[in-house]
Amino acid sequence: MVGKRLLIADPDEKSRQALAVLLARWGYQTEIAETSAECLTILSRFEPSIVVIDMAIPTTGGLELVRTLRGEHPGIYCILLATRPALEPALEAIKAGAFDYLDKPIEPLRLRIVLEKISDKIGIQAEVRQLRHKLKEYGAFEGFNGNTPVMQEMFHLIEQVAPSTASVLISGPSGTGKELVAKAIHNLSPRKREPYVAINCSAIPATLLESELFGHEKGAFTGAIARKAGCFEQAHGGTLFLDEITEMPIELQSKFLRVLEERKFRRLGGKEEISVDVRVIAASNRDFQEAIRQRRLREDLYYRLNVFQIETPPLSERAEDIPLIARTFIDRFNKTNHKNIRGIDPHAEILLKSYAWPGNVRELKNTIERAVIVCDGDTITVEHLPPHITATPPRIAGPLPGQREGEQTLAIPIGMPLALVERIMIEKTLEAHGGNKTKAAKTLGISLKTIHNKLHRYRH
Repeated sequence: MVGKRLLIADPDEKSRQALAVLLARWGYQTEIAETSAECLTILSRFEPSIVVIDMAIPTTGGLELVRTLRGEHPGIYCILLATRPALEPALEAIKAGAFDYLDKPIEPLRLRIVLEKISDKIGIQAEVRQLRHKLKEYGAFEGFNGNTPVMQEMFHLIEQVAPSTASVLISGPSGTGKELVAKAIHNLSPRKREPYVAINCSAIPATLLESELFGHEKGAFTGAIARKAGCFEQAHGGTLFLDEITEMPIELQSKFLRVLEERKFRRLGGKEEISVDVRVIAASNRDFQEAIRQRRLREDLYYRLNVFQIETPPLSERAEDIPLIARTFIDRFNKTNHKNIRGIDPHAEILLKSYAWPGNVRELKNTIERAVIVCDGDTITVEHLPPHITATPPRIAGPLPGQREGEQTLAIPIGMPLALVERIMIEKTLEAHGGNKTKAAKTLGISLKTIHNKLHRYRH
């Protein structure tokens, strides 16, 4: 049986001692507490999986102790005990976060069934954690694919911040998965069963953004034909993700800051104050400090949101992840296009890893979708990649021995096809000479006719 550490919080000495003896017989390691304060003290050193709580526990009462435990230690299972069986207290116990509610005196069979259910849940959760750990090792994590050090570090930060209630700022270029980070934080948090609401501040006109965030009453403005709940209201109990926070009008940011601090707001045209419990995650593809200097982001709002910051790396900084990500997209587009593509040719893979990917993962996704569509066989090759990728030279290398200052060089990966090396060299030499074919031909040691023929072949 999993989850063998159990804490008993009961003011009745005979009751708690009898329960401790029974549980010891069933193989549980137990500790006992007489008050809620003592329970919380023991909890920090004993680390139980289950806490059995009497409704009459002194100083706070059973319901409040359950709320405290579930808020601070969401992985702990609470069982409430009461001497007066009634439906209303039982419902209150479940709402407070208790796993179950039992009448005293306890029926051993009923208690054992409840404990076995909890044990099964703890066992499943442990298996899920192990599976998630294994998936991380293989590069799969909450919608992400990547096993490079920079991605493993990002996964670690997500796991660290997810269980807390802290606000999070996510920075990174477009197409690097900032919303995936926000969803991962929500899915790994105690709020995962509550709403996740996302809004893109740059996609909504400034005149409508306030209404989208805070809602409005009927008649608040022209066209407000009915009351509407805003994103804050919709996300109550859960997570609100604001993408492109630096595009929010600066005057609206002050109102947004006030709501973050007070956890209260009014709908547009409304008089009633509405209280909300929302975790806020915000993101931008701009540098936050630069946005503050440009007056795109209030400094006080930045410091209110910046409890924890995560940066999503550009694809160019994790080129070794590209085959893994591409494989995921191939599997996805095989299904939608009724194909059976099994992989990528090594030469095509070299090109994919050499390309700079200014559009990041979003651009790679589009590239693989196109390749799947045009591929008639079972392997994606160089000819299935778009021209701007096949014509892209490898990254510029450092100076070579004997190289004069200002001269350009190319780093050619081992394994690149000679025909592709030749094309890259011709096109880059032509570019270096400003499109002058005569000069390019002379530099390369080939005839003008040869360069014309090769360029015609490349373009047709």
